[in-house]
Amino acid sequence: MLTIIPYIFGCRDYVNRPTPLAHWISEFERGGFEETVAHHRPYAEARSLDPAALMARHYSSHLSFFNTENLGKALEFVCNRLGYRGYNMYYRRNSKKIHFALYR
Repeated sequence: MLTIIPYIFGCRDYVNRPTPLAHWISEFERGGFEETVAHHRPYAEARSLDPAALMARHYSSHLSFFNTENLGKALEFVCNRLGYRGYNMYYRRNSKKIHFALYR
């Protein structure tokens, strides 16, 4: 699997903090990543907005925020838990995205 995701410091959501691994694990264990008011909360609170109002109007805010550290932890979890052999992550300084590959 090859993927490119936005890098937190390269997008307009730079005021948000990286999403903790525990958050992704709890969603994984619940069996889904459905949008909730809680997903909008970090974006909304950083801007003094109402997260429920953002969700109600289908506002497109990022639901998770990545940097190389938290993405590395997530990829290690995927390898250990889902049986991938390994991963490779590529990021260039001042880039707006992180590239990664998972190997079966």
